[in-house]
Parts: sequence; structure tokens; C-alpha cells
Amino acid sequence: RLDLVTYGKTSDQARALIGDACVAVANRAQASSKPVVIEDLNFQKKKAEQGAVDPRQARMLSSFTYHQIIARLKAACFRAGVEVIAVNPAYTSVIGAVNQAQRYGISVHQGAAWAIARRGLGFSERPTVRQATVPVRNGGHVTFDLPVRNRSRHVWSFWLAVRTKLKAAHAAHDRSGEAKAKPAPLIPATRSVCSHRSLPAKSRYANRDQHCSDHVLEDIPW
Repeated sequence: RLDLVTYGKTSDQARALIGDACVAVANRAQASSKPVVIEDLNFQKKKAEQGAVDPRQARMLSSFTYHQIIARLKAACFRAGVEVIAVNPAYTSVIGAVNQAQRYGISVHQGAAWAIARRGLGFSERPTVRQATVPVRNGGHVTFDLPVRNRSRHVWSFWLAVRTKLKAAHAAHDRSGEAKAKPAPLIPATRSVCSHRSLPAKSRYANRDQHCSDHVLEDIPW
């Protein structure tokens, strides 16, 4: 992980921090002989999706800063001879929060990065649980049952329904006052048990048609 905090910085400070971080990413990718996967982002749609996962983080997103990062990252990767793969950003924040965050003991933002990388590799985006346990900012969590998936429709239609339920769960969490309270511990059955070991990722080839092909456009909510 590379921390990059530009909030509250001057323009010159932000540019310097962004440049250093992008060079570090490109160098790591070059050293490991791996590509860099990024989102081909519509900023306003991403900000709306991020609002369902972490409203505070969504308010801090800056369109200018994001485009500065992408431009400098592409330039750094070009100089280092590293491939950059751009993927559709649909629901990566929601998928990471539900499928990866609690399972691997990582933050929802690291989970989103995991989902972006998996999409770049063409891996499956099916739900891995029936009840979602999503970490929240105060160290607690929100839980909700996932909707029933209609397998005759594209998997993104399922994640649209999950995003709606996740946003409602966060709203209920805020109204209850639990967002400011000390979190209750997770019961043993829902504790993260996989954060100490790595699991082999197996391609399901389910994501080959998840890049806005004609037969799934009616399921994509924009």
C-alpha cells in the first residue's frame, strides 16, 4: 500500500506527492513483472457509488486530483515499460466491500482495489457470501442479507441491488447513533479467518462479457 493524502495540500505539494507515488507504483510493477490495473472512470458515477460505501470518503474525492493521478501514473508506467489495463469501474467499491473486506481483514478501499485487479484479470464477480458484513469507519460493521440473484440477468444487476441495500444499511447505522459508538465485537462465526493466509484465485471466465458488451447494456444502471 502507498498512502497518498492530498487533502489540504497546496497545488505544488499535491503534484509532488502524486508524482512520487506514481513512480513508486510503476517501479513496483516493473520489479514484479506485473501490469497496473486502473478504472476507466466516470468521476461523478464513481463518487455516487463511493457514497454508498463510505460517504465521508466520497466527499473528499476531487476530480482534478484523480485525473492528475491517472495522467501521471500512465506516464510513469510508460517510462518503466509497464502495461496499464483500464477496466469498467461499475460496482468495484461495492464488490470489494462485500466480497473481500471482511473475508480478508482489509479495508473497504483495499477491497475495492482487489476487485479492480480481479476484473482486470477477468475473474468472477459472483457473491461469495449470503449475508454481507461490511466494515465501517468507527471499527464496527453493518450487516444485511444479500438479495436473491437472478441468474438470467447480468451479474451487475445483482450488484446494483446490493448497492441499494448497502446504502440503506449505512443510513440506518447513522440514524441509530452506532456510527459514533464504540463497536461491538464480531461473533466468532463472522470474524475474518482468511487474513493470515493466501487463497489461490481461480478464473471462472465469467467476466469476459462484463465490459459493456451489447447484450448486457440493459442491465447497467447508466
